[in-house]
Amino acid sequence: MAFIFFGCGVCLFLFAVSQILVRGRQALHWWMSIDCFFLSYLLFYFWAVCERSIPYIPTVLVGSDISAILFIDPCFFVVSLSILHGRTRPDKRFGLLLLPAMVFSVGLGMYDSLTSPGLLRSTTTVPGHFSSPSISILTAFVCCLFTVVAVLDLIAALFIRKAREDPPGSVFKTQVGFLLVYLLTSFIMLAGCLARSDRLLSFGLALLGLEALCFTLTCTTIVYFIERDIPSRLRTDPTRPDWDAAAPDIAARLQKAIDGAGLYRDADLTLDRLAQELGVDPKRLSYHFKTFLGTNFRGYINDLRLRAVCRDLCESPAASILDIALKSGFNSKSSFNSLFIKAYGVTPREYRARNCV
Repeated sequence: MAFIFFGCGVCLFLFAVSQILVRGRQALHWWMSIDCFFLSYLLFYFWAVCERSIPYIPTVLVGSDISAILFIDPCFFVVSLSILHGRTRPDKRFGLLLLPAMVFSVGLGMYDSLTSPGLLRSTTTVPGHFSSPSISILTAFVCCLFTVVAVLDLIAALFIRKAREDPPGSVFKTQVGFLLVYLLTSFIMLAGCLARSDRLLSFGLALLGLEALCFTLTCTTIVYFIERDIPSRLRTDPTRPDWDAAAPDIAARLQKAIDGAGLYRDADLTLDRLAQELGVDPKRLSYHFKTFLGTNFRGYINDLRLRAVCRDLCESPAASILDIALKSGFNSKSSFNSLFIKAYGVTPREYRARNCV
């Protein structure tokens, strides 16, 4: 068990360093780096505890395994959510999730330092700190929180899958598979805390390290090579001459149904339903969006909705921005705001003040 802790800790530490040094790093790389740093620390901590390789650890670090898991939980949530969305850049507001862990870790370190008579404390404590009722309860709490985070990511995956117009790709399926395995591991860790079993908790932690190691090996070949990140000259999308010939007809139908009838204002509009309205196969319609319009169904519809919002912002200066967004087909204020800012670089209110005078 100690060998697994040490080996996985070393590999995860090196992977965390690689995320910092990678060329063209983004916010997702930093989140993955923080996640792997704290996970490697957690594994090193329990290697020292189980192996007794280090006879003493600083008092300020006693119980720091709980702080490490508290840091791992929000990082795990943000990384998983970003991968499920297709490697979108994590929102800066997610950084606030790290504040509780920072406050707790500093507070726990100060408490250990002030209440302990010496500078060093023996590492005879087991991973669950079962000799201390209060600390063992905290261990169970952070393990339960890890379970909650895995469940929230799986629920998000269901909603993302439901909103997609295309079948989920290998990245999405792989991440869902990892989430299911992580969820099972969190149950084992939680069971070890509730049963006060040092062996069961250590087994769950070792599994967590092995799963994280498998993830790092997988994401280097899958996650960072999502189709939209591959240069167009390297893509090998098959062409369909028979579908290409029908492009003018589909474009005319699309113009009539979407622009003329304002079908894009329907918040429940899907690719299948639009294809049915046009009388074409959904796959052929999806091919038309990608090949001739350079986008997908969702991007095309959102672009039309954003243009309608901009037009209505100027034509109806007294109308509520939220009412305009809902009228244009958006069903979520948060998604509308993020799409608008991404497209125009300003908020809808700022757009109206600058362009609608």
